[in-house]
Amino acid sequence: MVKKDKLYRTLIERMELAANEGRDLEAGWYAYAVIEDRTRSLLKSSGGIPVDSHGNQIRMLGAKTKELKKRAKQIPRLKAGVDFPQLKAWTKNRNDLIHGMAEGSLTVEDIDRIAKKVALDGPVIARGLATTARKLKKYKK
Repeated sequence: MVKKDKLYRTLIERMELAANEGRDLEAGWYAYAVIEDRTRSLLKSSGGIPVDSHGNQIRMLGAKTKELKKRAKQIPRLKAGVDFPQLKAWTKNRNDLIHGMAEGSLTVEDIDRIAKKVALDGPVIARGLATTARKLKKYKK
């Protein structure tokens, strides 16, 4: 089994290195992994990861964000720590990028522009979620 803390630190380091070196698609993918991980952590710490109608844990980032936003109404630390509009915008940009690339509906210039935005905003969001997850875990103890 992979040691979670070591993997997480490696993903953060690679995300920041890729972003600093202008490897935007790579940085965006690392950011996505970290954002997903920290979102799961926040869900676990705020009541558990919800399940879908089939009893499976929700997997989509949008659904996780929606559930966190609902819980934030009752948990002030969660509400104060997560920039939901920023997270929603980042998720939309990430989705637009990957779907636009797959569909062939974006120009190379559009791909570069959106990838840069995802790469620059991702680490900021990831760090914010990580800080909030640590604070929420500490508060629960």
